[in-house]
Amino acid sequence: MRKLVVTVVLSAFALVAHGQSTAIGLWGGVSNYMGDLSDDAINVSETHAAVGGLLKLSPNPFVTFRFGLSALTISGDDANRPDDDPLRVRNLSFKSQIVEMAAIAEINLIGYDVEMGDVFSPYIFGGVAGIYHNPRALYEGAWYNLVEFRTEGQGTSAFPDRDPYSRYQVVFPFGAGFKFGLGSGLTLGIEASMRYTLTDYLDDVSQTYVDPNVLILEEGDLAYRLSNRSGEYLGGLPVDYTNDDPRGNPDNNDWFVSAGVSLTYTLGMPIGGGKNKEGCDYGF
Repeated sequence: MRKLVVTVVLSAFALVAHGQSTAIGLWGGVSNYMGDLSDDAINVSETHAAVGGLLKLSPNPFVTFRFGLSALTISGDDANRPDDDPLRVRNLSFKSQIVEMAAIAEINLIGYDVEMGDVFSPYIFGGVAGIYHNPRALYEGAWYNLVEFRTEGQGTSAFPDRDPYSRYQVVFPFGAGFKFGLGSGLTLGIEASMRYTLTDYLDDVSQTYVDPNVLILEEGDLAYRLSNRSGEYLGGLPVDYTNDDPRGNPDNNDWFVSAGVSLTYTLGMPIGGGKNKEGCDYGF
């Protein structure tokens, strides 16, 4: 994660030093997730607000390098499943705040140069990002950081080779959008983005339950209650799972997505008027 941050910062300074067209801005939108607690599909009721800041560097009209810092929220809940879905009994849920630092390349499909008065271009993009995530669960009125309880027995005697997951992960954002010139160096962007991740634990759910005799002894009673919440759904009737009972699907990593609108200003452009490089008035 530290190496990624250093690479992003040094790349940004290097491009600025070579006199690239530079823009700064903000974006806002919504975020969601796909994983074990969403049945690998977006659940609209789990949509949250997302915000971020942008630095854009354009060496030519067809390529823009973007560096961003974003704050997003994702969540999932088995309660969203249909009444006849057997996974409702699992009764797990989570919520996680994500901080993301990304380095992305945009490809402007028909070219875009705000200094030349371009007014529109569709674009596609892809890149790499580092994130901090922390899945939490609400239990009896309090929020708990699930990674601290090793709810799937990571590192216990039952699963010594099942490593605890890290709050820091590498993800790969990609997507598409449209950008519009508003005049006076301002650009409006509208885009949708997906992130492929290298983890199946954005939601703290991936593999199997842990025998209660192991989890309670080695991690504590609260860890077991956070791991197995079927009894709550069944009105207090206890359900003890074994080490072979599936809790999630380890074959598919989790994803998260966002969509939003950005507004950027190209540094050095006159506010409210002026001439472009060809001597024509700015403003469209």
